[in-house]
Amino acid sequence: MTLNDHRRRIDELDRELVRLLNRRAQMSIQLAQIKRETGLPMRDEAREEDILRHAQRYNPGPLDAQAVAALFQRILDESRRVTAELLLEPAGNATDSQRGAL
Repeated sequence: MTLNDHRRRIDELDRELVRLLNRRAQMSIQLAQIKRETGLPMRDEAREEDILRHAQRYNPGPLDAQAVAALFQRILDESRRVTAELLLEPAGNATDSQRGAL
C-alpha cells in the first residue's frame, strides 16, 4: 500500500469519525430535551465517569487509557457546550453547572 493509499484510508476514517461525533451530539441534544421536560439535572457526573471508564475498558490500543480518557473528556465537553448553546441559553452563555454530560 502506498503513502497516498494510507492517506485516503485515513481521510475515510476521519469522515466516519465526524459523522459519528455529530450523531452522538444529536443524541445528546435529544437526551437534554428529555431531561429538561422531566425536570432532571442536565449534568450527571456519575454518568460522565461511567462513559470514561467504559471507553478505557473497551480500548484495544494502541492508544493508551490516558489518551482515550482525554479524547472522551473532550467529547463530553463539546456535548455540554452544544447542548447549552441549543437548549439552555439563547446566547450560549450557560454555566458549567447548567451544562449536562450526555
